[in-house]
Amino acid sequence: MRIKITLTRPGGSQVDLAVTADATTSVSNIAEALFVADPTNAVRIRPQAQPGTGTPTDPTPDPLSIT
Repeated sequence: MRIKITLTRPGGSQVDLAVTADATTSVSNIAEALFVADPTNAVRIRPQAQPGTGTPTDPTPDPLSIT
């Protein structure tokens, strides 16, 4: 699969990216790859909470999101 995304870094700078990945690739794998490859290391990764609960969906460090 190929998808075009815009990564918005803290401070508002934006970078257009094209991601090519296997259809079975998880969002957390893509987020981790973006974090590791970001030359400014400005991407922050944090656990996602279930809507309305404020608690993590999984207490392990694997659930990742880009902010």
